[in-house]
Amino acid sequence: MVIVAICEWGGYGAIRTNTTNDKMFLGIEFALAKRNTDDLSDQVKEGFETKRNHGQYPGPGPIGYINAIVGPGERNIVPDPDKAPKVVRLFEMAATGLHTLHDLWREAKNIGLSSRKGNTLGKQTLAELLQRRAYTGVFRYGGEVWHQGSYEPLISVELFDQAQLRMGWVRAKKRDKPATTSGRYYPYKGMVLCGNCRFNITAYTKPKTLANGKHAEYVFYTCTKKSTKVECKEQQVAAALLEQEIKSRMQEYEISAEDGVECHRWLDRHYSDYIMKRDQHRPAWLKQQREARKALDTLDEKLEAGVITDERYKLRAQKHEDTLARTTELLATSNTDAERWLELAKETFSEVVNLGEVFEIANDDERRRLMMFLGSNWYLGNKKVALTPREPLSLLHSSNRNHDWRARPDSNRRSPP
Repeated sequence: MVIVAICEWGGYGAIRTNTTNDKMFLGIEFALAKRNTDDLSDQVKEGFETKRNHGQYPGPGPIGYINAIVGPGERNIVPDPDKAPKVVRLFEMAATGLHTLHDLWREAKNIGLSSRKGNTLGKQTLAELLQRRAYTGVFRYGGEVWHQGSYEPLISVELFDQAQLRMGWVRAKKRDKPATTSGRYYPYKGMVLCGNCRFNITAYTKPKTLANGKHAEYVFYTCTKKSTKVECKEQQVAAALLEQEIKSRMQEYEISAEDGVECHRWLDRHYSDYIMKRDQHRPAWLKQQREARKALDTLDEKLEAGVITDERYKLRAQKHEDTLARTTELLATSNTDAERWLELAKETFSEVVNLGEVFEIANDDERRRLMMFLGSNWYLGNKKVALTPREPLSLLHSSNRNHDWRARPDSNRRSPP
């Protein structure tokens, strides 16, 4: 109100400010206005501090929440009955690794997830939404410190982290950061070896003055040429060309989202077949357990009755104890091993869905992670990139792939352990 009064008082030539008195009064009004603003700011800060200490979300809640009165004189955010399930669905889709940002944006549009004003979400807004840790029940206020909220989280920390990883938004741990040269960040330094001498590929920045007088910088990757046995003649390659080469190798191992879904279905069928076959062995394992226990009980009775010596007892009991230990382990770990195999297999297929596109839109840290996932040995030779893929990813190479495998559940792919 004070600022409005000042505008009305001194605006549009209503009051001249060229006299000493006019300038003095105007200065007083501005001083009062500033004090009033400072007082108001202090009150707001104090209010936010109180809310923070009580775990109340400060300010309007993210999409999927609404601000509401949750107690006497207490306000907080609560899940929006309409939008909250839609936000959760998008996080779950993002965490599978089977969908691009465009897919998620299209799904958000189809299910009617909108902004607070009712507008359709843009891709950038959706990307920012899916990177908000506030959905896990924590929030930031006045710095980098995370505060535990007293409001209901929409998703778990695990689901949030998985979504960040699959969408390429996660940051690598500090120890995974690539080396820098002269303080410059080169994402592929230390990731690629020279195809000629097998020494590391390094990077440097080359400044250049353009024809229009502007300055530009270009990044090149080149062999360190540290070999004393081989005279390496490998030429340098521009960063853009190297990235394109890496992307091309990624595309040779990628599968479509449709194939990714089919892969998961095939794995589920294969897993079910394995469980059925494994269950066929369970009665035999249980029988062997019963017989081993019965034999040990009999030996215990004979030992107590003095029928056999301790040495004879140990000699006979060892065989039955081995049988008991083996069958117990088979019964206890068969489920765990099979489930672990299924989980790892699904993760592998999820990682290679639209791999080239994922690499292109990913940040530098995620690109390095994708390279390490696909293969630990990457080589640069004659300005071309090659790699040694991890097993069993070699089966997914475009030159080895049987495009009819989805229709044949009895494929020769490796069975679960």
